[in-house]
Amino acid sequence: MERNKDFLLENIDIVLTKVMDAIPYFSYIIDSKGNILYINKKGKMILNDINEKWYVNIFDYIKEKKVYFMNNERVTKDNFPVLKTLREKKEVKECLLIVEEWKNETAYLKLSSTPLEEKGKFIGSLISLIDVTEEYISRKNIERDKEKLLDISNELKNKCSLIEVLRKKELKHIKYLRDIINNVSEGVIVFDSRGNLSLYNKSLREILDIQTNEINIPEKILYKYKIYRIDECGESEREIKSVNINFRKSVINNILKLVNKKDNSIKYIQYGQIPVMGKKNKIEYTIGTIKDITNLKKHQIKLEGGVNFIKNVVDYLEVPIAVLEYPSLTYSLVNKKYEEVVGKFYNRQLHNILINKHILEIFTEEEFKEQLYILNNVIEKEQSGYTFPPKKLIDDMGEERFYKFKYIYHKNPKNIERIYIHGADITEELKNNMELKKITKLKDEFFTVVSHELRTPLTIIYSSLQLAYDIYNKEITPNIDKILKRINQNEARLLKLINNILDISKAEAGFLTLDNSKFDIVHETENMVNSVISYADMKNINLIFDTSEEEAEVILDKEKYERILLNLLSNAIKFTPKNKSIYVKLVIYKDNFKLIVQDEGIGIPEDKIYAIFDRFIQINSSLSRCAEGTGIGLALVKKIVECMHGKIRVYSNIEKGTIFEVYLKRSLKDCNKINKNTVIQNDIKSKINIEFSDIN
Repeated sequence: MERNKDFLLENIDIVLTKVMDAIPYFSYIIDSKGNILYINKKGKMILNDINEKWYVNIFDYIKEKKVYFMNNERVTKDNFPVLKTLREKKEVKECLLIVEEWKNETAYLKLSSTPLEEKGKFIGSLISLIDVTEEYISRKNIERDKEKLLDISNELKNKCSLIEVLRKKELKHIKYLRDIINNVSEGVIVFDSRGNLSLYNKSLREILDIQTNEINIPEKILYKYKIYRIDECGESEREIKSVNINFRKSVINNILKLVNKKDNSIKYIQYGQIPVMGKKNKIEYTIGTIKDITNLKKHQIKLEGGVNFIKNVVDYLEVPIAVLEYPSLTYSLVNKKYEEVVGKFYNRQLHNILINKHILEIFTEEEFKEQLYILNNVIEKEQSGYTFPPKKLIDDMGEERFYKFKYIYHKNPKNIERIYIHGADITEELKNNMELKKITKLKDEFFTVVSHELRTPLTIIYSSLQLAYDIYNKEITPNIDKILKRINQNEARLLKLINNILDISKAEAGFLTLDNSKFDIVHETENMVNSVISYADMKNINLIFDTSEEEAEVILDKEKYERILLNLLSNAIKFTPKNKSIYVKLVIYKDNFKLIVQDEGIGIPEDKIYAIFDRFIQINSSLSRCAEGTGIGLALVKKIVECMHGKIRVYSNIEKGTIFEVYLKRSLKDCNKINKNTVIQNDIKSKINIEFSDIN
């Protein structure tokens, strides 16, 4: 065995050559340029023409010979399938080609091309050609025969054509027709002029599941099945007690339901018959057809059940729903709630009259004028939909109800256009909103009144404290000084709360005005940061200021800007632990600027990050003892920023800190007045004391 193996290895070229020559189809090996490196015996038959001309390159053969694809496109050097293997190193499988003047005839060849590699390097292609001429011609003949049989079968299904065939054909064709009839899927049965059975096919026996000797006895069918006739709507069933076929009458697509008495299995068949008239208008024979439509009928029943289920679900929804076909504007679907609600809007009965009706058959053009205008506008501008304002109706209990309708335009991949309509009862929502507005108004009025009433005694307390320090400064002991400072701090807290409440009330009422002035935002921000360093030092917090520009003039409400910055700094110092850092940065752009306040504090949970701008919200109440606050400051900051046509954003990570970014325009030209005063206000110290009164 080892000796044989060595022999094979030593003579591998000879062995491979003999193997290739023994292959019963044409094989070639070409290099990457199409040069022929090897040809087996069969292959030489192609490349040698009648003049014994030898082709060195496969493309030369293609160039000179008439070779075509199956679509009659000429095969050239540029579209030759082998080129795909040579260029893309991809295999080509069984590409069918037509070669003319092949042994003085037209031949059909299957071409396959496989890339060849040697040590991972592409070297060429192995081409194989199989002569499938006989197979192709045979298959074509079979296909032609099949087409003929199909044509004959179609003629059979066409009852008039079948009648003509049966009447005119000679007796010698009957056997041929019997074979055809036996191979059609429909059951065929033929009765003579007296009603006697003269012909039936195999499919008839298979569909009815009866034996040959039972076909002539109708009672056998009734013994096996309960038979019901189904009406045209597919709903009503009537049992057939006897089989009595009227051979003189045409029957078109009668649907019968057959229930097997043995296992209760159900079968649906479609029966039809046509009497064939002869001379003197006498019936010569009657042809009947039976088609098994069980699967089709079961699918139809299932589909109808699904449709009815969906219709019932839609009907019992307490939401008005409708579908309008576009551009016909006819209703294709409505539910009971839609009929009820829209009927009350227009004071008319709409039950069971909308389907397939044009909207202008139901409503007048004046009544539907707004909806038509909106619909056309939505479709022309390719909008997704439109929600109409709430509309009022009086329900059966005599109570007011409010409904809001939305029209949605949709175009599916088959270019079918529809308008989907759905409504919503927003009565409770409107009532709740009205109640909420009343409560909010009462609350705001309460806070405003209380705030105004508190400012007077607070002003007296503040003035009294200042007077005490001015007159009795030398007589104030350390203990009394401590008490007075505590009074002053709490008075400042109350004053801050009152000011914030009043400003928020003004903002929500639209009375928060801006008093713009021209000033250097960098200089102002740096001064503010330096002014609060003492509060940061109390907790050993490192307060750092940075800017992208050394100078930048803006036209803003300076007092409002100070409120924003001081509030953000107060929060940062309040919630930043000892020995941490706070960073304040200004980024100046051409038309706007960004204020960034970043701390290394406790952070804000992700689900609460936007709640911080709500009034009286404090995210971490456990810190309230070390830093007092009401949770109203950030709400005011947001209102002021929005009033200044800006934006505020917040980013936070638990235990890592929080970043506030305020975006403002450098010039608010659409606001009140411009004051070029750049002097820092003298009461900045008192403002800082008030804003930072929460920090002990």
